[in-house]
Amino acid sequence: MFTNGSPQPDQTNFLVNWTTSRIASQANQWHGPNYHRYSNPEYDQLLQQYRTESDSAKRAELAIKMHDILVQDVVVIPLVARTQPTDGKSKALQGVQANPWDSALWNTADWSKGGG
Repeated sequence: MFTNGSPQPDQTNFLVNWTTSRIASQANQWHGPNYHRYSNPEYDQLLQQYRTESDSAKRAELAIKMHDILVQDVVVIPLVARTQPTDGKSKALQGVQANPWDSALWNTADWSKGGG
């Protein structure tokens, strides 16, 4: 199984992997992250907009458009959404907050045992 995804909430470092300038080639000793050799001028332009946009709602809209392009062009085939935590917890435990970017234990300092 091969998986990838954004390593942090800001998706710039993830989305740049499919830009034309990042194509793996002899010139970069085949170290470019775009080993798919995918090139789409519209995608490249949207990423430039994404990098300079400061409005979070507009950035989210641009990210969705870029993800949609990758899926429509069959560069990425999303099979599994791993955004939901799979950990269980006691109903008596309070203060637990799910976080798709970190371990389920990220905020243990805020946990407490409730009544019951």
